[in-house]
Amino acid sequence: MQVMNMRSMAQQVTGRSRVLHATPILPAGQLRLLHRRSNVMIPRTAAPAVEQATQTAATGASQLAGQQQPASSRATAAPQQQPRQQQQEAGSFSWTKHWWPVTPLSYLDPKKPAPVTLLGHTYVLWFDPKAQQGQGQWRLMEDRCPHRLAPLSEGRINEDGTLMCSYHGWQFSGSGECTRIPQIGDPAKMKAACASPRACVASFPTTVVDGLLYAWLESGPAAEAEAAAVRPYVMPEMEASPFKMWVMTEQPVDYTFWLEQGMDPTHANFLHHTCGFSMTDVLPMPGEALPNEVDLQGGYLWKHGNYTTKHAGMKAERQFVPPNSLRVVYDKGFVRG
Repeated sequence: MQVMNMRSMAQQVTGRSRVLHATPILPAGQLRLLHRRSNVMIPRTAAPAVEQATQTAATGASQLAGQQQPASSRATAAPQQQPRQQQQEAGSFSWTKHWWPVTPLSYLDPKKPAPVTLLGHTYVLWFDPKAQQGQGQWRLMEDRCPHRLAPLSEGRINEDGTLMCSYHGWQFSGSGECTRIPQIGDPAKMKAACASPRACVASFPTTVVDGLLYAWLESGPAAEAEAAAVRPYVMPEMEASPFKMWVMTEQPVDYTFWLEQGMDPTHANFLHHTCGFSMTDVLPMPGEALPNEVDLQGGYLWKHGNYTTKHAGMKAERQFVPPNSLRVVYDKGFVRG
């Protein structure tokens, strides 16, 4: 006997949500907790916008020539924010200093850049074949060329490991540095123009866990180190599963719906009455009182009892892990009715 363990994530896409379902296949004898479900949500309207770039785009390559900058200033730096512990103590929350699920790797073509929308901002996702000593790495950058703001997701990936804008052929490395401007013939002027921070594109850390790509939505010199110190949240039950499969769909709702329905199991008998549940198999559901305050880093855990007659004595727990994870565990299997 095998049981499916589902994890879903909502990724904001212009007022809609992409829902990602991970389905590890678990032997029933291996785990007693048969049904686990996790919802990871990316807010459409609740989160403040990611900091806009402060540099205006250059309107011509000649404007950039002769403006040599030190290497450390080439990448677009993110504004300074409070450390994670200070955020919690001050009652504030940084939406960008977290790992956000982007897409399963199986949905990507490493030969083509792809547009992605996260927290209301557009990015380009592409595979850098020269990174990691030739092993390659997925890159996430702002989806706009600094020259004329053309979308880099409409560009192409060159064999030298650069992303080329299809408008004027400007090329960029995985770190966001401009490496070539075809309109400048003089090598010295080319080097000076490419070194200008106005010719760079903000680049963001990425990582892959269990076939799912995550992005850290902070850029700048400290972003890589800070992101490396934080691991994306993964359900412990999912980590224990040797088999995982991702499926992604798009839904016309934002993350608040997924959070609310994940904490509201009593809707199942009515909303899902055509999927194995019964509208006549309903019980008042006992449950703990919700906390008055939520830990901005740790979230909270809520325990409740049964809500159907067919699973007497069932117990469940629902754990919210900020900013985008909801873990649900039933101790008596998937309540199908």
